[in-house]
Amino acid sequence: MARPLCAIAQSSAPVRRIGVFFGVAASDPQRQSRFGALRNGLQDLRWTEGHNVRFELRHAVGNSDRFPIMVAMAGE
Repeated sequence: MARPLCAIAQSSAPVRRIGVFFGVAASDPQRQSRFGALRNGLQDLRWTEGHNVRFELRHAVGNSDRFPIMVAMAGE
């Protein structure tokens, strides 16, 4: 009995993480627009959220001094 060819061709590529750091709140309209553009641009390149890419979103909300801490935490 042979296995289906499509089962052999499938690969389990790792899901990539992309860290996105914002200086504004998640509810900010410009933030939503810009992140939407990033997500759509990556989808055009076949990077699909939940399939082969995952976004790690962090918000400093006006306190740019928090960025180094947020970056350090993202690496854990």
